[in-house]
Amino acid sequence: MKIIEGSLAGTIINYKEQKGTRVTSEKVRKAVFDVLKSRIDFTEINVADIFCGSGMYGIEAISRGAGSAWFIDESKNIVEQLKKNIGNIEILRNYDIKILNKKFEAFVKNCDERFDLVFADPPYYNFDFEKLNEVHKILNQNGLFVLEQSKRGGIKELNGLELFLEKKYGDSVVCFYKNGNR
Repeated sequence: MKIIEGSLAGTIINYKEQKGTRVTSEKVRKAVFDVLKSRIDFTEINVADIFCGSGMYGIEAISRGAGSAWFIDESKNIVEQLKKNIGNIEILRNYDIKILNKKFEAFVKNCDERFDLVFADPPYYNFDFEKLNEVHKILNQNGLFVLEQSKRGGIKELNGLELFLEKKYGDSVVCFYKNGNR
């Protein structure tokens, strides 16, 4: 996989897809960031990539100027692979990056940090999307939440968040939310 834009554009990230996971296509990632760049200044923002898998959403944000990125996934194998991949890209060692092997619910419950931008790409199937009703608790006042999900199911309304845009890409739907607690 290749980083699309920013200071790390063209950098290749090696990722071996794991059972039960899927990689967000470059086309979808580009479209997501095209929407975001008109709504947020990436300079020094604090980003979380939950259900991070390859970590490409968070890495793209860093490439575009994010000051810090947290990567959260409950799979130990995915977390270990991400640590290795980030460690292999020397420039990424200079960034404020945290990689946590935690379930989403535990992360939200125990997180004192607030984020300007949160990405979530949970499993398309066999996932309780109601769990995402807590995501507003980790967003800053003007924070944005980007949710990638299957067009065949998922969730639209989330506690404390206002859906402002929905885009369809093949089997995927990307929902863009802003923190409604202003």
